[in-house]
Amino acid sequence: MERFGQFYLDNEKDIVVDLFREGAELRYVLRTPNHHSGNLIENLARLCSLPISEDAEGLKVIRGSVPSYVNGQNRELYIFRLGNTKVANIWPDGSVELKASIPAISKTLMSQTKNYRLDENRTIVKTYIRSEAKFHTDLHTHMNANLSPDILIALGICHQIRYPLYYIKKLGLSVSESQREVLEEQRAMVALRFADSALTGKYLDRRIDDNTFLNFAELILGNLPNAAENIVRIRNSLTIPKDGQAVFADLEKVYLYRYVFTKGVSSPDRIPLFRLEHLPDGDILRLCAKILADREDPDYRNNTLFQDKLLWIAASNT
Repeated sequence: MERFGQFYLDNEKDIVVDLFREGAELRYVLRTPNHHSGNLIENLARLCSLPISEDAEGLKVIRGSVPSYVNGQNRELYIFRLGNTKVANIWPDGSVELKASIPAISKTLMSQTKNYRLDENRTIVKTYIRSEAKFHTDLHTHMNANLSPDILIALGICHQIRYPLYYIKKLGLSVSESQREVLEEQRAMVALRFADSALTGKYLDRRIDDNTFLNFAELILGNLPNAAENIVRIRNSLTIPKDGQAVFADLEKVYLYRYVFTKGVSSPDRIPLFRLEHLPDGDILRLCAKILADREDPDYRNNTLFQDKLLWIAASNT
């Protein structure tokens, strides 16, 4: 079966639905790749009376088929349901119209217990509510925690920030052979700067790796075969741990990963962004397209990363 598309059941992109089509048949594989305890997918499967199987890597997944329908306008579509809840309309061109999602609080409870007790109606929630019921608050967080990982990644690509070798190693990101050569050459030059440093061993290695950079746009767009997996790893580094309560050390680590983007420095080695259309993540592609479209407006054409960040914070809070 050929790959047809992908969508997520939550804002944090922890619950992934991969779509595959052969002829008129549409099938799905539901995964929770960021949750390793197995609680989340087991509770979701139990809640919706769905069988669990394993993928090629031994991870638990839910597999099933998506039935096709013809609506009142004689348009064919597929309707994806979980239990008795209509979750998404899937159109033949691959576009997905979400009708319901799983909020963060339900997902957290499912991931932290083996005996999840909330019912389907309090777990899978319609994605629209009456406007007068919208929750309003003056609650705010540290500015560098406001933006979603996808917006940070898009800003990093469009502003072509420097991304340290230390984080490439720490997150296990894949680089192309040409990128590896550039990093090795640059690291050797950086090492000369620290030849007389009092630091030794892993502390010296850390300092050198922290000062060896690759253009973030080049990291993603210059290595498209590994872009999807790299984006997933980077996205996860920008959010708090998934399967348990976060302690201060966890939050501190997230801020360190976020600082690369929120206090980003533009790389001197710029690249053309013509490969942007090949980004494997549709949400980040749309965000990048919006950032670049804003540059056609004289009011935003010369925005710095900080100014763009403030624009997106304002947009996220309206």
